[in-house]
Amino acid sequence: MKHLLLSLMSAILVLFNFSSPSFALEGRMGPMELKTGTVIIGGTISGDYVRVTPESGDSLSGSMISIAPAGGYFITENVALSGSVEILVPSGDAFSHLGKSYAISAGARYYHQFDRFYIYGGIEGGFLNISSGSDNTSNNTLKIDERNYKADRMIVSSSYDVSGTLISFPFGLIFPLSSHIALDVGIKINYFIDDDDNRYLDINLGYFGIQSYF
Repeated sequence: MKHLLLSLMSAILVLFNFSSPSFALEGRMGPMELKTGTVIIGGTISGDYVRVTPESGDSLSGSMISIAPAGGYFITENVALSGSVEILVPSGDAFSHLGKSYAISAGARYYHQFDRFYIYGGIEGGFLNISSGSDNTSNNTLKIDERNYKADRMIVSSSYDVSGTLISFPFGLIFPLSSHIALDVGIKINYFIDDDDNRYLDINLGYFGIQSYF
């Protein structure tokens, strides 16, 4: 829910600035020219806060920060190939057994201009690895479950690494700040299949980023 609220607040603020007379008079934003051969360089950041209350034992809480540098290349005026490397950084006692984890993905996105901004949707596939921070897992963590996932923001309550195939469906809005720089606000649906053929679905309600187009 925090992701959704932050994304909506960002969108409202940007739209308010775009519609204000001073913004139009200053002419700070020219239309972005997305065309074949345009290169995208940027990235997004998001975060999750998790609190787990087991049937017995103390409650556990923690946060998971995601930093995802990304790039892309327009093969037509509306379609861009995309790729990203996502680094997951855990903190808090709920994630004390985890190390830094990562996901590598690539795919394609379709962009459509709507007034002064753009909407997009896409599909991406890749590899996700969740790394255990140590071989020792606390008793409190073990009481939660052997494995407890939340897609690519996964809680892994085990002392061993988990990896597998990640399929993502990103949807978002691009708000141009200039002819080459834009804000990126969106959501992402994640579908994960681990090496044991277990399947998990997650909807990441909100990420925020900066993208450059040239």
